Amino acid sequence: MTPTSSVPRTRPDALLRLLVAGVLALALGASTLLPVAGTAAAKEAVTSSSSSYLCTGYDACARAGYGHAGYKERGGTMYWNMYSGHNCTNYVAYRMVQAGMPNVRPWSGSGNAMFWGTSNSSKTDRTPEVGAVAWFRANRSGVSGSAGHVAYVERVVSPTEIIVSEDSWGGDFHWRRYSVAAGTWPDGFVHFVDSTPALANKTVPKLGGTPQVGASLASGRGTWSNRVDGVSRQWLVDGDAVTGATAKRFTPRPRDFGKTVALQVTARKDGFEPATAVSQRSAAVKRGRFATTAPVVTGTPEVGEVLTMTPGTMTPEPGRTEVSWFADGELVEGATGPRLTVTEELQGARLVAGVDGFGKGYVPARTRSVPTEAVAAPSVEVVEPARVDGTPLLGEELAVDPGTFAPAQAEVRYRWLRDGTRIKGAREATYPVRVRDVGTWLSVEVELVRSGYRRTTQVVEVDRAVRTTPELEVVTSGRARKAVVTLALDAPGVDAPTGEALVTVGGRQVPATVVDGAARVVVEPLRAGERTVRVDFLGSELIEPTSVEVPVTVLPAR
Repeated sequence: MTPTSSVPRTRPDALLRLLVAGVLALALGASTLLPVAGTAAAKEAVTSSSSSYLCTGYDACARAGYGHAGYKERGGTMYWNMYSGHNCTNYVAYRMVQAGMPNVRPWSGSGNAMFWGTSNSSKTDRTPEVGAVAWFRANRSGVSGSAGHVAYVERVVSPTEIIVSEDSWGGDFHWRRYSVAAGTWPDGFVHFVDSTPALANKTVPKLGGTPQVGASLASGRGTWSNRVDGVSRQWLVDGDAVTGATAKRFTPRPRDFGKTVALQVTARKDGFEPATAVSQRSAAVKRGRFATTAPVVTGTPEVGEVLTMTPGTMTPEPGRTEVSWFADGELVEGATGPRLTVTEELQGARLVAGVDGFGKGYVPARTRSVPTEAVAAPSVEVVEPARVDGTPLLGEELAVDPGTFAPAQAEVRYRWLRDGTRIKGAREATYPVRVRDVGTWLSVEVELVRSGYRRTTQVVEVDRAVRTTPELEVVTSGRARKAVVTLALDAPGVDAPTGEALVTVGGRQVPATVVDGAARVVVEPLRAGERTVRVDFLGSELIEPTSVEVPVTVLPAR
């Protein structure tokens, strides 16, 4: 409502009109009739069933997320010479002033809501728009009273449904839903300001990072004239939107090499038109760089051997790769695969494997392995290994068969060992087993030597420790119906021979234990007469078995 010269603020018939309005409301069965002050009350009264209420009251609406744009604190001021406080016209005039219009009514004549559309016909149409004034003629059933009604369009849900904020003379502040389907659609929309107030960009968004293929760029959001509710982003390459590139970060692609990148940010705030700002264009996107790890070379760097290269990694995957081998920094011609056969020409050189990666928009990647040790000469190859022929027994001779090897012209050299220690002077292919070898393990080094080749050495072990052949002396003495047999065992290389023996006389056998080379046994009973004594030494770990037969005369019983 608005104060005018024809309609004073305090009217003498106010009470009567209030009573009449109340009686009419009760008669119509209205759920609620909003009380108003003066004659304007009857003209603005609207029932709560006329539309969908989303909230009621400044504080309750604010708690529910529906703002009042500060009108709670400023509603005591008259805007466009409308009555202050709870009043639909003063609230909407406040919103127009807040949107940038002066606090002067933009038309002459009555300010009652019913006249807003007719007095501003050039600005009034049937198109809802956020920030426009929803205008209702007088006496719209369930919507407006005799003075009409105005509300502020907060949201356009669809061409036939809107959400508004509004106040009412003598009533309260609301957010409400109006729609064609409910029969509450406004008679028009007054566009005092050309659509909703727009946000203004104060500083354009900035890009963070280096414009390079494969390197992520970060985005700012810029600053705006009002605190925004949120922003959306669109990345641009040479001014064209990149499909799907709407995140906070953007990674230039290979196809973007040489082009510029910019960011378009659209800010949004409830009650305002979205606003868009574009960052400055970046410098031209540089080539990217692959993230790499070095290849690894395995194998023995020796003439005739094969080296194998296992590639490292390159991220992202390159379009193609090239393999090279280098000898002391010089390219090995024709070596372009993961395996390299080491030739004589490479002897003495340190070898390196290289993998180069290439991809559109990327600087070529060059990776190199750790250099090998210097390539050694080839070894004399053993075709058939050497072996030792003969028995490791004192007095025997051992002989070496050197086997076969390549080149066959290699010289063979020998060196005999006793328990792993070289035997002085023992450098022949044969070796006579000596006393001091008894109880030890013999082996021989077979060395193959050839000019231009690395020598090859084999160590061939004899399959068992050296044993000795003993000398057994047997002395017998015949007695009455028995024989006394004495053994003396000498084993070269063994200081105190021990072992088991078996004495046989006339079919009787008696075991004997040799201790320190001697043993004595008595064989009885025996028949008188000439008998043969057989002594079998059974051998030991280091002593070979041996046997001796001697005669004995058994005397008759006395």
